[in-house]
Amino acid sequence: MSARKIEKVLRRALIQGDEMENSLYEYELKDLLDELKSSMTKDKDDFIFAVTENSGYV
Repeated sequence: MSARKIEKVLRRALIQGDEMENSLYEYELKDLLDELKSSMTKDKDDFIFAVTENSGYV
């Protein structure tokens, strides 16, 4: 998928309110949750923002 197409998909999901796939979160991000939280604590961040795209799904 081209960068331009990924940008369109992300824009629709994040700005225009299109659907985001929970199954994609479970597949790509859920297992990283503890690591992301640990990094957040270590870096003293207030929040973390993670987005993933796979085959046109956000």
